[in-house]
Amino acid sequence: MYKCFMENNETFEELCILIGKNIKKLRLEKGLTVKDLSQKTKITQNYIRKIEKGIAYKMLINRHINNIATVLEVKLSELFI
Repeated sequence: MYKCFMENNETFEELCILIGKNIKKLRLEKGLTVKDLSQKTKITQNYIRKIEKGIAYKMLINRHINNIATVLEVKLSELFI
């Protein structure tokens, strides 16, 4: 299902870790706290932290990733690089 985003035999879990790191990097570049991102996306702070650590991967892609990209004002593809 998500294989199109994976290269070099990455697992889905590894991909979510990468996305989480990119979300955190972009959040910090925008000067946003976890609380700020939480309020703007309507995602709990705890869940934002899990996403950034790559441990909330089961629901990350399906429910929240488009919303986070919108708030961070980046293209969805920027979370994958």
